[in-house]
Amino acid sequence: MTAAPESASAAGDPRASAAARAPGTGLGGYMGRVLRVDLTTRTVADYPWSDDERRATLGGKAMAARILLDTLAVSTDPLGAENVVVVSTGPLTGTGAPSTARFNVSALSPLTGVVGSSNCGGSFGTYLKKAGVDALVLVGTSAAPVWLEVAEGGKVAFHDAAGVWGLGTGAAQTVLREAVEERSAALVIGPAGESLVRYACLASDDRAAGRTGLGAVFGAKRLKGILAHGSARVPVARPDEFKAHVRKWTRTIKAHPLTGGQLPEFGTGGFLPPAGSFRRCSRSGSSRRATRRRPVSTALRPRRARRSPRAGWSGPTVASAARSGAAAWSSTRVGE
Repeated sequence: MTAAPESASAAGDPRASAAARAPGTGLGGYMGRVLRVDLTTRTVADYPWSDDERRATLGGKAMAARILLDTLAVSTDPLGAENVVVVSTGPLTGTGAPSTARFNVSALSPLTGVVGSSNCGGSFGTYLKKAGVDALVLVGTSAAPVWLEVAEGGKVAFHDAAGVWGLGTGAAQTVLREAVEERSAALVIGPAGESLVRYACLASDDRAAGRTGLGAVFGAKRLKGILAHGSARVPVARPDEFKAHVRKWTRTIKAHPLTGGQLPEFGTGGFLPPAGSFRRCSRSGSSRRATRRRPVSTALRPRRARRSPRAGWSGPTVASAARSGAAAWSSTRVGE
């Protein structure tokens, strides 16, 4: 499969040097390769993706939606071989810009029967781009448990996963990372995904792509996980201007009490106090607003937070955030 021809408009910004563009694209922020991995035949080919399509979708969820629209049949079984999984990044992933490390996973959801998407933090998206790849399009079903290695230059290897099948997500990631000498990141499933639990998640570092049961789709394909590593750098069209913006927004984010204090310390739990102050806390998953609520500080039992060397803070506590977070949120705006 060869790359689609580029339009004349795909030359990119005239102020960007050729060195700021990866082969296969005229735009900064992209590695220029989307790989189609067939788990049935264990073959890999380039999926055609033009700069016009990059401009139209940017990447991530929108990119995946376009690919799924083009490839999924109406009658596709979410747990069948015909389902397609798209693991995609965006142009800022891996550039060092703040809050841009997330990546997206999309497929037909076994939980809802329609297209489902889930995004995840951690370092996998960055390492996928370090391997020289913007996105993976996974098709088919492996005859036996397998895990994929995406290495320098987009080279893909298929590894026997019999030894890691049945392991939890933490142990599985450790085994995959220890299989290579290079620094790497993994995206894996655990026993729930292997057992086709329809709400099973995908895990990477201490993070999870937890929505729409995409872990079950990996399990149905007998795909235990994906390991990515490499040393490529994301090309940036105008690096000096970009670095200036990164420094500016990093200072702004760190100065804000929510993004610079509560979220790094308490994780997603840092959102609860301001959400409660605006009466946005729901009950039992209902879209209705709760009419009677206990204060967050008494509703949740505090635990000591711990820092993960790979993925920031985990084990969030919200007791102290509840005491001051709502006031800080309502009185300060980003950029002030």
